[in-house]
Amino acid sequence: MKQAAEAKGLDGWLITLEFPSYYAVMTYADDRALREEVYAAYCTRASDQGPNAGQNDNGPLMPKSSTCARNWRACSASPTTAS
Repeated sequence: MKQAAEAKGLDGWLITLEFPSYYAVMTYADDRALREEVYAAYCTRASDQGPNAGQNDNGPLMPKSSTCARNWRACSASPTTAS
């Protein structure tokens, strides 16, 4: 995280929402407020909530994803010519 900050020309540490960074903070950070902030940001990173609300919102894709999953289950439950 320190190297990531230095690579971007920043002082201190750069905490991203990528899993290795998230996991390190959640496992080793003593600062409870920091852990809470990182946890909330990580859990809402692709939604209409949180500190980056709406930037990567997958909400509109969820109904389509559910439909695709339902269709796949229906197709995989039907008999095939191979059986």
